[in-house]
Amino acid sequence: MHRFSYRGKPYIFDYENLVFAELDELFEKCFDYIENKVSWEKVSEEFGEAAGEALSNIEEFVESGTFFSAEKRSFSLPGKYSVGLISLPPVHNCNLRCTYCFAEQGKVFAGPEKFFTKDILEKALRYIYYEYLARL
Repeated sequence: MHRFSYRGKPYIFDYENLVFAELDELFEKCFDYIENKVSWEKVSEEFGEAAGEALSNIEEFVESGTFFSAEKRSFSLPGKYSVGLISLPPVHNCNLRCTYCFAEQGKVFAGPEKFFTKDILEKALRYIYYEYLARL
């Protein structure tokens, strides 16, 4: 589980289950309690009965294995292969305008805006699975 803030908003990412969520103030405090950063008395004093309901929701997600499962997942392919990185950006555009970006502060780098169609994405994934991985 990884918690972080971006532009003043709290987020949580469960990298085992690939679940990403923006937290509201109540759920942020519940996770503070789970991580022993704040007492339950403080959380329930601030949010009342809603705190118990929120914590119960989190516990249901954990128990069902949907969110923050203790079970480690293993993703593997048959045969020998080496670990690599394949990047498939579905959109060739960005509006973040980061000052350090190689693409001139977020503008499209060297070309027009492009978007993956469902057909192109399917072809790319089929190539990766049937052609690229078959050679490893």
